[in-house]
Amino acid sequence: MSLVGRLEDLSLGDILQIIALSGKSGVLTLSNRGNESRIIFKNGQIISTLNPGEKENIASLLIREGVINLPILKDAVSHLRTIKFRRNLAWILSERFGQDQDKIESAVRRFVEKNVRRLFEWKDGLFNFDLKETEEEIEKLTIDPLQPLLRKGISPPALIMPAPAPGQAGSPSDNLAELFKGFAADEALSPEGDEFLASVRKEISRTTGENLDLPRPGGEAGDEPVMASPGLRLLRSMVEELSDPNRYADISLLVLRFASEIMNRAVLLMVRKRVIAGLGQFGIRLSDGINPENRVREVRIPIDEISIFREVVENKVPIRRKLRRANPWEEYFLQMLGSEQPEESFFGPMISRGQVVIILYGDNLPERRRIGDSTGLEIFLSQAGLAMEKAFLERKLKEVPTLGKEHSHS
Repeated sequence: MSLVGRLEDLSLGDILQIIALSGKSGVLTLSNRGNESRIIFKNGQIISTLNPGEKENIASLLIREGVINLPILKDAVSHLRTIKFRRNLAWILSERFGQDQDKIESAVRRFVEKNVRRLFEWKDGLFNFDLKETEEEIEKLTIDPLQPLLRKGISPPALIMPAPAPGQAGSPSDNLAELFKGFAADEALSPEGDEFLASVRKEISRTTGENLDLPRPGGEAGDEPVMASPGLRLLRSMVEELSDPNRYADISLLVLRFASEIMNRAVLLMVRKRVIAGLGQFGIRLSDGINPENRVREVRIPIDEISIFREVVENKVPIRRKLRRANPWEEYFLQMLGSEQPEESFFGPMISRGQVVIILYGDNLPERRRIGDSTGLEIFLSQAGLAMEKAFLERKLKEVPTLGKEHSHS
């Protein structure tokens, strides 16, 4: 599942805000005129960047900034070899060799921030956000020893602000070349075929002036046609509408409006204490002359009975599959909507205060086709839940002064 499009339609700043607000984990890939960069997110926070054309790695960064010295680096590399380079260098330095974790984290943080800020210069190109649902998927992306990896992620909105004035850090210090020469000459630590040390030696070659032809990804950004995620262009404007306090009462209408960009029919269901009740719809057509709005409002599905609706409430994640006629409550729902079975159905939860409060149901009847990419809709549902939670808290805060005044007059 991915969110794809062009930077001309949605800027990097907007993309970062959306991912931050949704709290998603995954990889954002940006490509522009043969260049490609990746930003890795964990729970909406930036924890790493990958740029195949980046000329500096973490080893040279930490030496250049004086965080570690060459003997410590050599010892860390020797240890990494024993564990087959399956651990991040920066973490090894603090965990096993007692180097200052805060200084290492600060240096890596500046490195990541610099790489992300560079990408704001890309005014066109392609983007693709690939969701990673589990901790294991994220960990697989972070086992490269030379990859910049943060323990505490960076909040994306902080990078949207103007970059601070550049400091003194920049080109390597004068004596760094000599240090690298000594490291490169140590054949015991740099055998051919050792991928990690090969990467370090590339940086050594660059720093000492030797020619190095870094591989670059081929192809131009505009060579291949790009199919943007449905509803992507609406995402920015509708998230902005959710931020308007005057629109809180219209959250359900905004959800249905967004859903109409992706599917032919949709139903909003409100999750109450014991039942799931119909709330609103679009696209429902009934042959018996009954008003579809009235029919949807008659829907009542008990939460404690086994059904896909109960699964959504308990698991709090979107589900896509066919409704099962063998399940009495799913068959009941099909009958309420006209009895025809869709090729595929979408069930998306809206979560507020930790609980599912709304379920969005959708399908593509009368067409016999599956649901398309729903990533943008899922992100919008998460934002709608946050907006609903914010409205609830603001309403409670407004009640506090009133309660205080009543108490003072008693």
